[in-house]
Amino acid sequence: PYAAMLELRGSLTTSRVESLLLSGRADRRALPMLLAGILGARDLVAESLRTALARGDTAILGAAITASLEIRGPAGLADIETFLTDRTRPVAQRRPGLMALRVLAEADPERWRPSVLAVYGRAIMAAADLAGYAAADLEVLSAWDMGWALTAVLERQAVSEADQLAILSYLQSTQKGLRVSEQHR
Repeated sequence: PYAAMLELRGSLTTSRVESLLLSGRADRRALPMLLAGILGARDLVAESLRTALARGDTAILGAAITASLEIRGPAGLADIETFLTDRTRPVAQRRPGLMALRVLAEADPERWRPSVLAVYGRAIMAAADLAGYAAADLEVLSAWDMGWALTAVLERQAVSEADQLAILSYLQSTQKGLRVSEQHR
């Protein structure tokens, strides 16, 4: 998990991580990319992100976005929100952005969760084609206060059957999650 990787800060060098990233097969580049973000390798991460976006390389895109946000902090969320709501990009290319948000919110909730959830809400409202994926992520995050955005999407926009099922699953889980939260107060 990403939270455990944060503990590696200080025990690796940027040159070692860059070597791993450049020498690895395409399916093994995500881990070194995440480590590059943790180590603050700004130029390496920025170049990798630009390349992944230009090529539509979804295999590395989520890790590159996560690494970029790790370096830039919550101030970088405005750019990811713009990316998520860019409906000229296919969903398959924007989906890794949601994954990056979820990873950060899970790994360091104090730093990321409030801002990430706000981005999820605005992205759902602006790009309904991401709503099903967002609903699944929000369920994993136990973010039970986002039903308003998902309900609005169901009411005002035609979404796929798969998205409808994911949203309905979230809404059902919301009721269970709220009951559990109230029991632990």
